[in-house]
Amino acid sequence: MDKQRGFVMADAMIALVLISLLLVALLGMNRNSAAMVANAKNRLAAGMIAQSVLEDPDLSGDEGEVVIDDKPYRWTREVEDATNASRPRLKLEEIRVTVRWQDNRSVSQLELKSARVRGLT
Repeated sequence: MDKQRGFVMADAMIALVLISLLLVALLGMNRNSAAMVANAKNRLAAGMIAQSVLEDPDLSGDEGEVVIDDKPYRWTREVEDATNASRPRLKLEEIRVTVRWQDNRSVSQLELKSARVRGLT
């Protein structure tokens, strides 16, 4: 009878160890999920800011800052002449918008590029 009690105790200990390992793994996955959600939220906000700056040709200034949920996002816009030498009558501009924000201890950024026609000569 004593031998069976020992087996039950060993089985209970093995089950407890397995449950503990499973809980540790689930907690780790939860922490990674929270970090991924925060990163996705920041990239979505930066993408919306960059798209807004890119679409507004009358926006004054080539840099600015937008605060969303107490997090500052700094943006810069660069406009370069992209006229093709083989088609000089078609005036093109390349627009590059870069949005930077602080992520924990590092600086992250998102960059969008586009082109627009400025006219014919």
